[in-house]
Amino acid sequence: MPLVLLLIAIFLTAAFLTGCSPLYVVRAAYEEGKILLGRESIPDVIADPSTSPEVREKLELVMRARNFAESIGLSAGESFTQYSHIEKDVLAWVMLACKKDAFEPYTWWYPVVGTVPYKGYFEKEDAECDVNRLEQRGYEVWIRGTEAFSTLGWFNDPVLTTTIKHEGHDVANTVIHEIFHQTVWIPGSVDFNESAANVIGNLGAITFFEQELSQCTEEECRAKAMALLEGAKRNWEIEKELGTVLTEVKQSLEALYSSEATSVEKIAKRDEVFLQSVSAFNEKYPKAKVLRELNNAAILQLFIYRKELPLFESLFLKCNSDWSCFLGKLRQIAKAEAPDPYTMLKESMLKESQ
Repeated sequence: MPLVLLLIAIFLTAAFLTGCSPLYVVRAAYEEGKILLGRESIPDVIADPSTSPEVREKLELVMRARNFAESIGLSAGESFTQYSHIEKDVLAWVMLACKKDAFEPYTWWYPVVGTVPYKGYFEKEDAECDVNRLEQRGYEVWIRGTEAFSTLGWFNDPVLTTTIKHEGHDVANTVIHEIFHQTVWIPGSVDFNESAANVIGNLGAITFFEQELSQCTEEECRAKAMALLEGAKRNWEIEKELGTVLTEVKQSLEALYSSEATSVEKIAKRDEVFLQSVSAFNEKYPKAKVLRELNNAAILQLFIYRKELPLFESLFLKCNSDWSCFLGKLRQIAKAEAPDPYTMLKESMLKESQ
């Protein structure tokens, strides 16, 4: 899933960033500058005879998904009206670090976005360089690639080559997910922001393809729309199932970490606890790349996107699947700036139930 690579924070906090390379900020600014300078209008790219049919079809999908996002009340601004071709399979790398015997992540603070438990790098070696420093401080580290980003509306975020290489239902999900970040963002509440965006991306993609299917008048159109709709629904069911497993894994490990055992004993025991929690999921999805080995940083990263997913979905259903109602509730939570937005989310659910 896409991550909010908050690049604007890099420019605002250059003096506060610590990377192994003294050119970290310069490199980040350079790479972001290349993306922005390489932008082309999507309609122009679509009209260009040299554009491949596959790229043209994906960009047309991006435009329709963007229009859908605006139609349900998301604030797209000028994002996803342009396209940037990049010669990379991975846009950037994201690093998380966490204690081995507790779910205590290492965090970074940036203006605008607040405290976040991850840091983005355009070059993998820059991330790996910081790994040694964090491991020496007792953290275990996880690095993963990301293929999309949001600057929260500070720049005209283009759609990238790394995004449109995926299946159509994933492309639509990404567009809606990232546009949501421009609509609702609570500084310092990264798990709420990312989990909400995950829900909006998935449910939005399902609604979008349902609309696309209803507008088809030819069998070929219906077949394509149905396949995309089924893919979007399948992804959402897997996301919810993964969220359930992650909740169990995290709760089981937290019980161990909060016990009176010594740190050495906790670390020795945690693999057994982990395997008990994930074995059924791994058997059901033998090709899944996640939850194959224990790493607290990896678990936290996965959990950030999947915390209380059914709660968000329940609120959406309580709103009778009305996007204005649903997004209005999320905007109210963001505006309140509550210390724990999940508490307000649960209170909204109770009110809707009365």
